[in-house]
This record gives sequence, structure tokens and C-alpha cells, in this order.
Amino acid sequence: MKSRTHDRFTPKAKTSGQRKRAKSPRAQAPASDFSARYADLIGAATGLPADLAEQHDHYLHGTRKRQ
Repeated sequence: MKSRTHDRFTPKAKTSGQRKRAKSPRAQAPASDFSARYADLIGAATGLPADLAEQHDHYLHGTRKRQ
């Protein structure tokens, strides 16, 4: 009788019917596509603190502001 654990953990060879995983189109898109897609939103937010980028942890999570 064969050992079941050996069968379970032995890698099987790929058959010709198995497909390769296709890469996501998002992963292949250049960064310029992202900025072009959302260009109308850049700078659209109003009423935000001037130091939001530097102090985002403070505003999101309530940590102390960095000096």
C-alpha cells in the first residue's frame, strides 16, 4: 500500500490541459494611464489641511503630529 502523505505532497506535473495564470491588465498598465484616468479629480478636494500629506497618520489614526 502506498503512503498517502507522500502522494499528497508530491508535486504533480502539469498536463497540457492546464492553463497558465494570465497577468492582470492593471499590473501591466503604465502609471500614466492611472493619472490620465483620474486627472479630473486631481486637486478637486477642498477644505483639507495644508499638512495632510505629511501628517496623514494624525488625521486618519489620531497619532501625535510629527515635528
